[in-house]
Amino acid sequence: MAIKRSAADVPASPPRPRTAKRILTTDSPPPPPPYLPSEVIFGILSWLPSRSVLRFRSVCKSWQAMLSDPVFITAHHECSKKIHPSLLMVPCAYDRDDLLTNKNDSAFRMSFYRYRVGDVEELVHQEELPQGIALWSSPLHCDGLILISTMRQELVVCNPATREFVTLPERKHYIFAFPRVGFGFDPRSKKYKVARFFYEENLPNSKKYRLVCRFEVLTLGTDSWRQTADPPHWIVGQTPAHVNGYIYWTCVLNQGRVTPSNSFVRFSLADEEFSLVPHPPSDFRPARFVELEGQLCCVCLGFTNLELEVWTMSFGVDQSPEWSRRWAT
Repeated sequence: MAIKRSAADVPASPPRPRTAKRILTTDSPPPPPPYLPSEVIFGILSWLPSRSVLRFRSVCKSWQAMLSDPVFITAHHECSKKIHPSLLMVPCAYDRDDLLTNKNDSAFRMSFYRYRVGDVEELVHQEELPQGIALWSSPLHCDGLILISTMRQELVVCNPATREFVTLPERKHYIFAFPRVGFGFDPRSKKYKVARFFYEENLPNSKKYRLVCRFEVLTLGTDSWRQTADPPHWIVGQTPAHVNGYIYWTCVLNQGRVTPSNSFVRFSLADEEFSLVPHPPSDFRPARFVELEGQLCCVCLGFTNLELEVWTMSFGVDQSPEWSRRWAT
């Protein structure tokens, strides 16, 4: 006899395994950004114009720190000299009527112009000076920094690329000659220094008038001048030259003691000491120093036939200075 079963009596079949469904999308996840070593980024940014470097400081904190580091600033300056050789001009802007009437000898604007051979001059920056500034001598430069020295012994350091102006602490002296200062980089302390000579009366209460040549140094970032040992000879009021941590000055007769007629005075920014450097072996009189492509050059002039020679100084194996004639007319 057949037995009928109800649906409830039939055992349930095991559940089927669920299959995973693949969902296809048209947008794949972006690949990770390429990695560039910091050395590569450093090298790329070193070749950019100054305006781009200033703008990229705001990219991130690491870039801001790198682009503000003195090592990068030096590298960027060296690259700029290779691809963008130019001449920077800083003319004075005075009121003609005031100069003619001696009412005012101050300039109220300082302009920086860049000039490249075969091109027109380009205004890099213009700084307004509400308080005015006196007439200045030939500006000095070092690694893109400009030092302005005025007739009233005012000193201003400018960075045309970053638009920064710093007025140095005042310390005025008796003016026996037009005040000329030196400006350079100390390779030992990695600091920029300003050096200048001045004259003072050695015996102020004596009837005998006697001047003594003194010397002092200021490190940028500090607010005090340091007086060094006196120069071995009096220094001429001519613009000196800075090369590789040394400032070179022309010297003169020193209170009856004859200065070596064939020597210059050299001041070390690292040791802050003086030494003597021989003149070039030229038949003409040395007239002026100039730094050219990282070397000290001396211009010698002959007044009979207006001869001109340019000598370059290098150092031998024993570090003694050696001169070689580079150009002559």
